[in-house]
Amino acid sequence: MEHHFDFYSGENIIKPKKPIKPKLGQNPTHIEAVAFANSVGEYEKYLDSYSEDVRDYKDMVLTRKTMFEDELKKQHKINDKQFQIIYDKAYSDGHDEGLQRVHDIFEDLYEMVISFCAAT
Repeated sequence: MEHHFDFYSGENIIKPKKPIKPKLGQNPTHIEAVAFANSVGEYEKYLDSYSEDVRDYKDMVLTRKTMFEDELKKQHKINDKQFQIIYDKAYSDGHDEGLQRVHDIFEDLYEMVISFCAAT
């Protein structure tokens, strides 16, 4: 497996920034109220776009994670059920530290399983 953990983790995918809702001060002038109304309209347009951007961002991150899983599975030539048992434990124990750690735990568990099976 080529170790492109930053790629698989989505490190280079830019997370969308949530727009800041405009605020209207107390006792606004007519001009301030009109400006506020205009800025609320712009905010709402940007908020719709932001929601789409967040969905796209999550989809890209999930795609990269799936690519990582597929590459790991292909490297070890095990079936889906076997892979999922090992991967779930590795991910549960290591995802807080990143995919490098998930990979390392997966490798350790895989080697343990292979050794266990060979010992019978």
